[in-house]
Amino acid sequence: MATLRSMPAIAANHLFVRLPPAVQAALRPQLRIVEVTRGQILVDDRQTVTQIGFPLTCMAHIDAPVGDGRYAHTGLLGRHHMIGTHVVHTQPFGARRVTVLIPGYMAVCDLALYRAQFKRSGALRDMLVWLQMHAHRRIGQLAACNATHNLQQRLARLLLQIHYIQDLTVLPIAQADLAHLLGVRREAITRALAEIEAAGIVALARSRIEILTFEGLTARSCDCHAELVYAGRYDYATLNPRRRA
Repeated sequence: MATLRSMPAIAANHLFVRLPPAVQAALRPQLRIVEVTRGQILVDDRQTVTQIGFPLTCMAHIDAPVGDGRYAHTGLLGRHHMIGTHVVHTQPFGARRVTVLIPGYMAVCDLALYRAQFKRSGALRDMLVWLQMHAHRRIGQLAACNATHNLQQRLARLLLQIHYIQDLTVLPIAQADLAHLLGVRREAITRALAEIEAAGIVALARSRIEILTFEGLTARSCDCHAELVYAGRYDYATLNPRRRA
């Protein structure tokens, strides 16, 4: 069990430290750092959202219901994102399920506290409009990628995306999860991973993929990787200049 000393600080979430100072000051005393496990459902599309989360060392995937109890992958959430806030925003997303992909820690607090800050802070609302615009752009690019590119390209793009979101070289992720995210059978993922391992690009172990050469992985990826990084704006260099105090 992790000790308090070994738990990550809220600063591990790059978005939280860029929230308006007054919003940070209101949320910080109420945050609790919790450990989440692979496969744990953080947001259930069939239940009311009661808390928000800031991923620290964990990563989650977003799925949209498509009928008959099935879900389709629409995005990833990590240290540059918030979880559960979509029900508050002025242009909320539709129903979604958010599930832990990579276990670790996240900071959580009651949704009501965030809702009050969203109503009070024009700076927060401006920031979230900007972030939501890029989120829609990422969803559109992901849909285009899935409709256009082959599995090898999409797999390389996904592995690069996970690396850039959480800065991981060793990805603690199961092949079954990759199959779900890419909408293919696990056997297809096994064959695709074997090909890039044979090329010396990755090293495989049980529920573990180590990236050996980013140049090789980038060469295998489609151009959607660059667009998804651009739409992610993970350095926040172009954060909405209209943001108010």
